[in-house]
Amino acid sequence: MLPIDLAIDETFGFLAGVLPPAPARILDVGSGAGDLAVKLYAHGYRVTALDKSPEAGALSTEAGVPTLFTDFLEYEGGPHDVVLFSSSLHHIYPLTEAVERAHRLLEPGGVLTTEEFARERADAETARWYFETRELLEAAGLCPPVEHAEPLPSDPLERWHAAHAHIEEHPLHTGEAMLAAIRDRFDRVKAQDSPYLYRRLAEAIEPNDLGYRVTQRVLEIERRRIGEGSLVAIGLRIVARRDQ
Repeated sequence: MLPIDLAIDETFGFLAGVLPPAPARILDVGSGAGDLAVKLYAHGYRVTALDKSPEAGALSTEAGVPTLFTDFLEYEGGPHDVVLFSSSLHHIYPLTEAVERAHRLLEPGGVLTTEEFARERADAETARWYFETRELLEAAGLCPPVEHAEPLPSDPLERWHAAHAHIEEHPLHTGEAMLAAIRDRFDRVKAQDSPYLYRRLAEAIEPNDLGYRVTQRVLEIERRRIGEGSLVAIGLRIVARRDQ
Protein backbone atom coordinates (compact mmCIF):
# COMPACT_ATOMS: atom_id res chain seq x y z
CA MET A 1 0.00 0.00 0.00
CA LEU A 2 1.19 3.51 -0.88
CA PRO A 3 0.39 6.84 0.79
CA ILE A 4 -1.82 7.91 -2.11
CA ASP A 5 -3.88 4.73 -1.66
CA LEU A 6 -5.09 6.00 1.70
CA ALA A 7 -6.37 9.23 0.15
CA ILE A 8 -8.06 7.28 -2.66
CA ASP A 9 -9.72 4.93 -0.16
CA GLU A 10 -10.97 7.88 1.89
CA THR A 11 -12.48 9.49 -1.20
CA PHE A 12 -14.02 6.22 -2.34
CA GLY A 13 -15.58 5.73 1.09
CA PHE A 14 -17.18 9.16 0.80
CA LEU A 15 -18.36 8.53 -2.75
CA ALA A 16 -19.88 5.17 -1.83
CA GLY A 17 -22.49 7.04 0.18
CA VAL A 18 -23.46 9.54 -2.53
CA LEU A 19 -23.04 7.88 -5.93
CA PRO A 20 -25.84 6.11 -7.78
CA PRO A 21 -25.33 2.35 -8.09
CA ALA A 22 -22.96 0.91 -10.69
CA PRO A 23 -22.85 0.90 -13.66
CA ALA A 24 -23.55 4.64 -13.46
CA ARG A 25 -21.59 6.81 -15.90
CA ILE A 26 -18.93 8.89 -14.14
CA LEU A 27 -16.80 11.68 -15.58
CA ASP A 28 -13.67 12.03 -13.43
CA VAL A 29 -12.45 15.58 -14.09
CA GLY A 30 -8.76 16.20 -13.45
CA SER A 31 -8.16 12.49 -13.02
CA GLY A 32 -4.36 12.72 -12.84
CA ALA A 33 -2.67 9.33 -13.01
CA GLY A 34 -6.09 7.72 -12.72
CA ASP A 35 -5.96 6.08 -9.28
CA LEU A 36 -9.54 6.96 -8.38
CA ALA A 37 -10.87 6.29 -11.87
CA VAL A 38 -9.36 2.79 -11.77
CA LYS A 39 -10.93 2.05 -8.37
CA LEU A 40 -14.36 3.22 -9.54
CA TYR A 41 -13.97 1.22 -12.76
CA ALA A 42 -13.07 -1.89 -10.77
CA HIS A 43 -16.33 -1.51 -8.84
CA GLY A 44 -18.41 -1.61 -11.99
CA TYR A 45 -18.81 2.07 -12.84
CA ARG A 46 -18.54 3.27 -16.43
CA VAL A 47 -15.80 5.82 -15.95
CA THR A 48 -14.34 8.39 -18.32
CA ALA A 49 -11.08 9.85 -17.01
CA LEU A 50 -10.43 13.41 -18.16
CA ASP A 51 -7.24 15.42 -17.71
CA LYS A 52 -5.79 18.18 -19.84
CA SER A 53 -2.21 17.04 -19.20
CA PRO A 54 -0.87 14.52 -21.74
CA GLU A 55 1.45 13.27 -18.98
CA ALA A 56 -1.53 12.08 -16.91
CA GLY A 57 -3.55 8.89 -17.24
CA ALA A 58 -0.84 6.26 -16.86
CA LEU A 59 -2.85 4.05 -14.51
CA SER A 60 -6.27 4.60 -16.06
CA THR A 61 -4.99 3.89 -19.57
CA GLU A 62 -3.24 0.71 -18.44
CA ALA A 63 -6.42 -0.48 -16.69
CA GLY A 64 -8.53 0.07 -19.80
CA VAL A 65 -10.45 3.07 -18.48
CA PRO A 66 -11.40 5.44 -21.32
CA THR A 67 -9.01 8.36 -20.83
CA LEU A 68 -9.19 11.70 -22.62
CA PHE A 69 -6.62 14.48 -22.64
CA THR A 70 -8.47 17.75 -23.03
CA ASP A 71 -9.59 20.79 -21.09
CA PHE A 72 -12.86 20.26 -19.23
CA LEU A 73 -14.35 23.43 -20.72
CA GLU A 74 -13.77 21.98 -24.19
CA TYR A 75 -15.17 18.52 -23.42
CA GLU A 76 -18.32 17.74 -25.41
CA GLY A 77 -19.07 14.18 -24.32
CA GLY A 78 -21.77 12.82 -22.09
CA PRO A 79 -24.35 12.64 -20.84
CA HIS A 80 -23.13 11.38 -17.47
CA ASP A 81 -24.79 10.35 -14.24
CA VAL A 82 -21.95 11.83 -12.16
CA VAL A 83 -19.44 14.62 -12.70
CA LEU A 84 -16.65 14.26 -10.15
CA PHE A 85 -14.07 16.91 -9.30
CA SER A 86 -11.34 15.46 -7.09
CA SER A 87 -9.03 18.35 -6.17
CA SER A 88 -9.53 19.84 -9.62
CA LEU A 89 -12.39 22.36 -9.56
CA HIS A 90 -10.30 24.94 -7.70
CA HIS A 91 -8.03 25.15 -10.77
CA ILE A 92 -10.67 25.62 -13.48
CA TYR A 93 -11.37 29.09 -14.87
CA PRO A 94 -13.92 30.56 -15.27
CA LEU A 95 -15.58 28.84 -12.32
CA THR A 96 -19.15 29.65 -13.35
CA GLU A 97 -18.53 28.14 -16.79
CA ALA A 98 -17.13 24.98 -15.21
CA VAL A 99 -20.20 24.54 -13.02
CA GLU A 100 -22.53 25.31 -15.93
CA ARG A 101 -20.80 22.73 -18.13
CA ALA A 102 -21.02 20.13 -15.37
CA HIS A 103 -24.75 20.83 -15.08
CA ARG A 104 -25.17 20.48 -18.84
CA LEU A 105 -23.24 17.20 -18.96
CA LEU A 106 -25.42 15.59 -16.31
CA GLU A 107 -28.58 13.64 -16.90
CA PRO A 108 -31.60 14.92 -14.95
CA GLY A 109 -31.18 13.46 -11.49
CA GLY A 110 -27.41 13.35 -11.96
CA VAL A 111 -24.86 14.21 -9.29
CA LEU A 112 -22.01 16.71 -9.16
CA THR A 113 -19.58 15.92 -6.37
CA THR A 114 -16.27 17.33 -5.20
CA GLU A 115 -13.38 16.29 -2.98
CA GLU A 116 -11.91 19.76 -2.54
CA PHE A 117 -10.20 22.04 -0.06
CA ALA A 118 -11.11 25.46 1.29
CA ARG A 119 -7.71 27.12 1.51
CA GLU A 120 -9.14 30.28 3.06
CA ARG A 121 -10.24 28.44 6.21
CA ALA A 122 -6.73 27.85 7.53
CA ASP A 123 -5.86 29.62 10.76
CA ALA A 124 -2.40 30.12 12.25
CA GLU A 125 -2.41 26.89 14.28
CA THR A 126 -3.59 24.79 11.33
CA ALA A 127 -0.94 26.26 9.06
CA ARG A 128 1.74 25.81 11.72
CA TRP A 129 0.81 22.14 12.22
CA TYR A 130 0.93 21.48 8.49
CA PHE A 131 4.37 23.02 7.95
CA GLU A 132 5.87 21.54 11.12
CA THR A 133 4.59 18.09 10.18
CA ARG A 134 6.11 18.51 6.73
CA GLU A 135 9.43 19.61 8.25
CA LEU A 136 9.44 16.58 10.56
CA LEU A 137 8.81 14.22 7.64
CA GLU A 138 11.62 15.87 5.69
CA ALA A 139 14.01 15.52 8.64
CA ALA A 140 13.13 11.81 8.89
CA GLY A 141 13.90 11.35 5.20
CA LEU A 142 10.30 10.44 4.40
CA CYS A 143 9.71 13.22 1.91
CA PRO A 144 11.96 15.56 -0.07
CA PRO A 145 12.44 19.19 0.93
CA VAL A 146 10.40 21.74 -0.98
CA GLU A 147 12.34 24.17 -3.13
CA HIS A 148 10.91 27.63 -3.77
CA ALA A 149 12.03 30.26 -6.24
CA GLU A 150 11.63 32.87 -3.52
CA PRO A 151 11.78 32.47 0.27
CA LEU A 152 8.38 31.99 1.89
CA PRO A 153 7.30 34.11 4.88
CA SER A 154 8.30 32.81 8.31
CA ASP A 155 4.82 33.41 9.73
CA PRO A 156 2.94 30.11 9.17
CA LEU A 157 -0.35 31.66 8.08
CA GLU A 158 1.32 34.08 5.69
CA ARG A 159 3.37 31.16 4.39
CA TRP A 160 0.20 29.12 3.86
CA HIS A 161 -1.46 31.85 1.85
CA ALA A 162 1.70 32.45 -0.18
CA ALA A 163 2.00 28.75 -0.98
CA HIS A 164 -1.66 28.17 -1.87
CA ALA A 165 -3.02 31.43 -3.27
CA HIS A 166 -1.80 31.16 -6.87
CA ILE A 167 -0.93 28.43 -9.32
CA GLU A 168 0.39 29.63 -12.68
CA GLU A 169 -1.57 32.69 -13.84
CA HIS A 170 -4.74 32.20 -11.77
CA PRO A 171 -5.46 32.31 -8.04
CA LEU A 172 -6.93 29.08 -6.71
CA HIS A 173 -10.68 29.26 -6.12
CA THR A 174 -11.67 29.42 -2.49
CA GLY A 175 -13.99 26.85 -1.00
CA GLU A 176 -16.56 29.58 -0.43
CA ALA A 177 -16.46 30.55 -4.12
CA MET A 178 -16.83 26.96 -5.31
CA LEU A 179 -19.75 26.29 -2.99
CA ALA A 180 -21.48 29.55 -3.97
CA ALA A 181 -21.10 28.83 -7.70
CA ILE A 182 -22.57 25.36 -7.29
CA ARG A 183 -25.46 26.63 -5.18
CA ASP A 184 -26.23 29.25 -7.82
CA ARG A 185 -26.73 26.54 -10.48
CA PHE A 186 -27.96 23.47 -8.60
CA ASP A 187 -31.08 23.22 -6.45
CA ARG A 188 -30.11 20.52 -3.95
CA VAL A 189 -26.63 21.07 -2.52
CA LYS A 190 -25.00 19.61 0.58
CA ALA A 191 -21.52 20.33 1.92
CA GLN A 192 -19.44 18.69 4.61
CA ASP A 193 -16.01 19.31 6.09
CA SER A 194 -13.25 16.70 6.14
CA PRO A 195 -9.53 16.28 6.89
CA TYR A 196 -7.39 17.34 3.95
CA LEU A 197 -3.86 18.24 5.02
CA TYR A 198 -2.80 14.59 5.12
CA ARG A 199 -3.60 14.43 1.40
CA ARG A 200 -1.11 17.16 0.60
CA LEU A 201 1.52 15.38 2.65
CA ALA A 202 0.69 11.99 1.09
CA GLU A 203 1.61 13.39 -2.32
CA ALA A 204 5.18 13.92 -1.08
CA ILE A 205 5.72 11.02 1.35
CA GLU A 206 7.87 8.14 0.10
CA PRO A 207 5.67 5.69 -1.87
CA ASN A 208 6.19 2.53 0.18
CA ASP A 209 4.61 0.61 3.06
CA LEU A 210 6.31 2.76 5.69
CA GLY A 211 5.05 5.88 3.93
CA TYR A 212 1.53 4.43 3.99
CA ARG A 213 1.67 3.76 7.73
CA VAL A 214 3.03 7.23 8.41
CA THR A 215 0.25 8.77 6.31
CA GLN A 216 -2.31 6.76 8.28
CA ARG A 217 -0.94 8.21 11.49
CA VAL A 218 -0.93 11.75 10.09
CA LEU A 219 -4.61 11.35 9.12
CA GLU A 220 -5.47 10.00 12.58
CA ILE A 221 -3.81 12.98 14.25
CA GLU A 222 -5.42 15.49 11.90
CA ARG A 223 -8.86 13.95 12.41
CA ARG A 224 -8.46 13.87 16.18
CA ARG A 225 -7.27 17.46 16.39
CA ILE A 226 -10.16 18.62 14.20
CA GLY A 227 -12.50 16.88 16.63
CA GLU A 228 -10.80 18.59 19.56
CA GLY A 229 -11.09 21.96 17.85
CA SER A 230 -7.35 22.63 17.69
CA LEU A 231 -7.19 22.32 13.89
CA VAL A 232 -9.56 23.62 11.24
CA ALA A 233 -11.01 21.15 8.72
CA ILE A 234 -9.72 22.32 5.34
CA GLY A 235 -11.39 19.59 3.28
CA LEU A 236 -14.65 20.44 1.53
CA ARG A 237 -16.94 17.79 0.08
CA ILE A 238 -19.88 18.99 -1.97
CA VAL A 239 -22.76 16.94 -3.36
CA ALA A 240 -25.23 18.61 -5.73
CA ARG A 241 -28.06 17.05 -7.71
CA ARG A 242 -29.53 18.19 -10.99
CA ASP A 243 -33.30 18.08 -10.82
CA GLN A 244 -34.02 19.13 -14.42
